[in-house]
Amino acid sequence: MLLKIFTKVWKVRFNNIHILAILVGALSKYHNEFSIAVVDDVLEQIELGLELNNFKHNQRRVALVKYLGELYNYKMVDSQVIFESMYRLTSFGHEGGTPRPGVACPLDMPDDFFRIRLVCTLLDVCGMCFERGSAKKKLDFFLTFFQYYIYTKEPLPMDVEFLVLGTFQAIRPNWILHTNVEDAAKAFEEAVSKTYKTLDEKSLTEPEEVEDYGDSSDEGEADYEHREDEEAQLSDGDEEGESQTVASAENVPSSDSEEDEDIVVQLRHEERDPEADAEFDRELAKMMAESLDSRKFERKPVFDVPLPMRRSGLSREPTLGSEAADVPLPTQAPGTMAFSLLTKKGNRQQVRESLLTSRCSIY
Repeated sequence: MLLKIFTKVWKVRFNNIHILAILVGALSKYHNEFSIAVVDDVLEQIELGLELNNFKHNQRRVALVKYLGELYNYKMVDSQVIFESMYRLTSFGHEGGTPRPGVACPLDMPDDFFRIRLVCTLLDVCGMCFERGSAKKKLDFFLTFFQYYIYTKEPLPMDVEFLVLGTFQAIRPNWILHTNVEDAAKAFEEAVSKTYKTLDEKSLTEPEEVEDYGDSSDEGEADYEHREDEEAQLSDGDEEGESQTVASAENVPSSDSEEDEDIVVQLRHEERDPEADAEFDRELAKMMAESLDSRKFERKPVFDVPLPMRRSGLSREPTLGSEAADVPLPTQAPGTMAFSLLTKKGNRQQVRESLLTSRCSIY
């Protein structure tokens, strides 16, 4: 039951999905098998969404992709899972694993732009983490392929186009966006030849090494494992040593979490041009001055409705021969109250007297 709660992320508010990822990260320290089961289930559901491609599940699929990005932000998956998921989103179902212009795929038709939305959602969540090292190179290579994938589709609708532009602006502000499929395909071909040529040269000159996915948390994870080994050695000591070990263990995650938050929550602030701000202030002041000048000569409305005057014992009622005539007030019976009703017809005002029982309620 707990696993279903942590995997049916579409039942959580979209803005609170990151909280669910925080809880999974906290539980992983004590129940590692549970966190692994959550990640596996999320990846399986993303794969199932690609296979079914049911528009009724679009909201669910977007929530799952955002959840996967938040799990990466809180160190539940590494960068390899993110890149494999993005390539899976753009190539699943295509013949040979590569989309081609003019070649229709039953699971990814040229007029279906939902996979673009999924990739942009994932990049918006964790794309800013790939800013240096080999992760930056891998993201640049994927963005080249992603731009080529976009041009294998029909012309983008306006909302999807703005979504793509916003994503590129957030993670790569200086990225050169191509305007046609020929330029995008040429850029992707050059990136492929350059990447594989570099890999071949490295394989000839250097021994095989474990691939670094550019995750900024690799050093932190190594330090954390080293501290765990030290704590295990200290655990054989006396009770005082054990208490010190527990205290150090409680302090270690807090420092790591602070470093992780500094990396994950880092936002890109746009630099504002002071000249543009000054120009905007001048234009705003000019518009306000013109508005005030134009209102100087406007005729101010005058509230000229006179207050109704009640004469004792008489009431003004209109007659056929005159505008109004003095008529006696109706005799007030016991248990009743007299109310004056002011009405207006054209320029004439009339006051009518009516007797109401003191027990009635008026809403």
